[in-house]
Amino acid sequence: MIDLIPTLIQSGIEEVPEAFGGPGYRCAAWLKDGTFLPCVFVQKIGPSADQLCKVIDEELRGEGGYDPLTCDPVREHLKWQLCYPNQIAAHLIERVEPSPFAIPMLLLEQITGEVASYVWLFALETASGHRFRFSGQAPSSMIFFELPDEVSFSDFVKVINPNARKSLPRCKATLHERVFFNCYVDDEPPYSADLAVLGIE
Repeated sequence: MIDLIPTLIQSGIEEVPEAFGGPGYRCAAWLKDGTFLPCVFVQKIGPSADQLCKVIDEELRGEGGYDPLTCDPVREHLKWQLCYPNQIAAHLIERVEPSPFAIPMLLLEQITGEVASYVWLFALETASGHRFRFSGQAPSSMIFFELPDEVSFSDFVKVINPNARKSLPRCKATLHERVFFNCYVDDEPPYSADLAVLGIE
């Protein structure tokens, strides 16, 4: 198995900060069976495990996102964790490369266009003046986007956010977030039992 995080860092792939669902690294990945995944978000497991523990603790105290009257809020949250995220195991990845669908952080950090709850809009303009509208749901899901044919993110030179009326100038097309796979890397030391709880020193 390749050492994913160091490999991504050495390849020059930029880190995604916490504000956009990180820390983590975006890439395209080839699996050992030859499957190609164009959009993969690689993260260390520790911060995500800590966040999940915090959320479960909040649900147990009745302070989480599920109605306190829900029969089993922890179970409901775990059902969501099992049903909705797309995940790929790190040990299945043979090699990685830059993803053409990873919008550069230089552009992403200029976006301020939340026009409604779970609706973000912005436009990107090329040096030749062609504009394309992009639509997303939340910063943490807007790390990969569709692209028009024969256009790459390096072609864009300007970010346009919605005006006061929450609208954008005329654009050639609307492009949306791309589906991506989360890949968690467990780089923590092996678990060792705490024998003190058994009265064994």
